[in-house]
Amino acid sequence: MVNRLQKLLLRVIPSAVLLVAPLFLPLALSAQKGGNLHPLFDSIAIAHKTIAILPFQIRTTYQKQPSELKPGQITIVDYNACFDFQHALSNLLTRGKESGPLTIVVADAHVLNGKIREQTGDSLLGKDFKPEEVNKYVSADAYIVGFLARNVMNENGGGGSGNTGAAALDGGGGGGGSGAVTVCNWKSTLILFETKSNQQLWKYDEVYEQSNTETEKDVATLLMRRVAKKFPYRIARKK
Repeated sequence: MVNRLQKLLLRVIPSAVLLVAPLFLPLALSAQKGGNLHPLFDSIAIAHKTIAILPFQIRTTYQKQPSELKPGQITIVDYNACFDFQHALSNLLTRGKESGPLTIVVADAHVLNGKIREQTGDSLLGKDFKPEEVNKYVSADAYIVGFLARNVMNENGGGGSGNTGAAALDGGGGGGGSGAVTVCNWKSTLILFETKSNQQLWKYDEVYEQSNTETEKDVATLLMRRVAKKFPYRIARKK
């Protein structure tokens, strides 16, 4: 019998909060990672003062599709991951993870999300939300759109039943002991745009194998820490 936790994790988010399909780039779960920087980045970004990090978009696939879910449906865990990764990167950058000569301030993610909710009327990831209109919600010279591809493995959490199915959907946290195994493969793609011109300035891919001893929040912090170290701006600490 499916327990209460599993029912919560398998609850489907209403279609109003499904991710914006045209914005979701195809993300292959390969071992590719690295970044591409605009050749004129320094001259373009020198005038930038503020950057906004938007809620991430996510696509989850399963080696074995859970019977409780239809293809394309998003779980509570997927939905939460969109904000966990956003806040993880925002916090890491604000605290001083630096990798460039320029200074820029990260807009407060809570304020940004609240303004997006007010504008869209339903959800932070509502179908009417267009990242290129970010200045409706916050004054920013540039913004980041993040995409997550998450593949849940069959073994120890790949769409099975009982505790293994729940472990995969809540990020594989808890237990595992010394026999840690991979339960989920992640790939993140971050794209930096200039708000005024909407041109792409930077793109960075990173991958991570999540074990059954790590939670989704652990993955968000670890994966975004790698991204922060490659970030092309020097981030100014908030006073």
